[in-house]
Amino acid sequence: LYPEDRRALLELWRRRDPSYLPPWSFKLDLQAGWAHNARAGSPVDPAANVAAASPTAQTALWLRLAPPLHGLRPVIEGDLRATGYSAPAGRPLSFALGGVRPGLRLAGDGLRGLTAYHYEAVLLAGGDRYDDGPNWFYDAHRGELELELGERWTVFGGAGRRSFRELGRGRYEVDGGVGVGFAPGARWRLTLVALGRWQDAENRAYDLWGGTLLAAPELRLPQAWLLRLGALAAYDRYPHSRGYFDPAKPNRRRSDLLARVSASLFMPPRAESVRLGLTYELAARNSSTAPYDFLDHRVLLKLSWSTSDDPRLPPAVAPPGHVPLDHGLAAGELGESVQELLRQNEAAQRSQSCVE
Repeated sequence: LYPEDRRALLELWRRRDPSYLPPWSFKLDLQAGWAHNARAGSPVDPAANVAAASPTAQTALWLRLAPPLHGLRPVIEGDLRATGYSAPAGRPLSFALGGVRPGLRLAGDGLRGLTAYHYEAVLLAGGDRYDDGPNWFYDAHRGELELELGERWTVFGGAGRRSFRELGRGRYEVDGGVGVGFAPGARWRLTLVALGRWQDAENRAYDLWGGTLLAAPELRLPQAWLLRLGALAAYDRYPHSRGYFDPAKPNRRRSDLLARVSASLFMPPRAESVRLGLTYELAARNSSTAPYDFLDHRVLLKLSWSTSDDPRLPPAVAPPGHVPLDHGLAAGELGESVQELLRQNEAAQRSQSCVE
């Protein structure tokens, strides 16, 4: 098959059978640029509300394997992310996150579901009062459930135990929500997500409840350019934190309000599923406890590559001089699924920090 015919056949399979999953799917995001404040959303408690500007690089790798079976089928996902800062003030805030999620997927008429076990761990470059870095900052064991209702709606939830190096922050957590993706116009795609969370920590000052709203509109521009926007609003309240985070104000409980907006412009793809783009992101947190306030601007050059394949198809062949045909599937590049949006903003499910 010619490469464009192979991609078209995969798309036809997906449209004929919404429960279809390619046996393997892969996505790689590489970003490099500048961060106004490397402390923004740091997983460690800030010693002072001081911005730490730094060049930064980020990598995110995701892989899913799903044997081509009907009905109940095993699925396994792997996730590896790393964020690094080169400036001395930001270097200790660099971190790497790894996770694996094996599960079972069941598909029926109009309903698809996934139940899974999720393990993840974070390695933090900086040290603490006990040891020099790097240190394992936390690990988590969770059970998770996703239900896809028709072509648009997704309901999801999870619960488990997250153990921190700082023992008092260890907690049981429950979170969940609902998302919808739809196309309000021929060139537009919009994904919306609302979620809530509750956490019960060993140290009651870290107990919290909160919620997050996410919106991700995308616009397909002429000549295959792509504009992707993002907006996030999150609120967290620590009901048992009176006087803990700010001893100078013994009657004040901690609460945080976070807002984040972003805009990305992607060039036309230069190769199959490969896009180069430029992203600007603005994030601000207003906390009742001053050291947790932050303002951050980031400018990032981004390379995104996503692909999937089914080995049951014949191999792709592109002889010299081959001119690919346009099968009109460009619209399929628009819009990330609810699951993809949650994976990119996974921290929003847990709390407002960039890692947890």
